[in-house]
Amino acid sequence: MVQSLKTITSLGGWEIMNEPEGFVYEGKTHSSTCFDTNLLKNTGAGQFWTPSHGTKLWIPMQNLQKFINWQTDAIHNEDPKALVTVGAWSELSLANMFSGESRLVQY
Repeated sequence: MVQSLKTITSLGGWEIMNEPEGFVYEGKTHSSTCFDTNLLKNTGAGQFWTPSHGTKLWIPMQNLQKFINWQTDAIHNEDPKALVTVGAWSELSLANMFSGESRLVQY
């Protein structure tokens, strides 16, 4: 798809997925701040994966980040200048408002 559309000047960018926080296992402690989802506890994160039978099927943050990175890499392999984004539902998932640390990107 990227190969076919990369010359279309009206294409603003690629969104990997919208509001991935809804799928993460919130309130999970991890030694890396990038994978620790304690700040998302009781914010609505993890709310989308509740099938009708009532079992929650959360995705660990590191798996979600790996998926996003793979998709971004595939797009950039075909079009290195392409803009790629992930739609977030809240600033809580993007940054720690007290320290400014990114929650989705490790530096």
